[in-house]
Amino acid sequence: MTIGDETFQKILVSQIKEMNGALARQKTLYELLGEERPHSITNSGHIYIFDKNVLMKVASLIPRFRYDELKLPIYLYVDLNVPDQYYINNELQAEVFKKLGNLGDGYQFRDGKLWIPRSIGRQIHRQYPTILQYFWLP
Repeated sequence: MTIGDETFQKILVSQIKEMNGALARQKTLYELLGEERPHSITNSGHIYIFDKNVLMKVASLIPRFRYDELKLPIYLYVDLNVPDQYYINNELQAEVFKKLGNLGDGYQFRDGKLWIPRSIGRQIHRQYPTILQYFWLP
């Protein structure tokens, strides 16, 4: 690795940390539904507001006894080494994501991940921006 590569790597890691500063700390659906104004705090300390209507839609997709298992927002992991896909690393979150996007059985949770094309991930994120966030990996 040359000095230029090291500098580039440091800049890249710094930028990724900055982007991930907007990530909201995950809370359970049960907790969020119990709040008058559902919110969390981002890694950078800002308030992050959830859309209560979207939370109610999510609640309709899973049994009530699983509300305390589902953590939101759902992170779409962005691996720079995989340019055309995101992944979700939680089976219940993957199930909810598939239902929100009306994705069929062609999308399976395997080896601890649900891989989805970025185009589909972006489309579903545009529909449900408060419950989906991009988590950038270095």
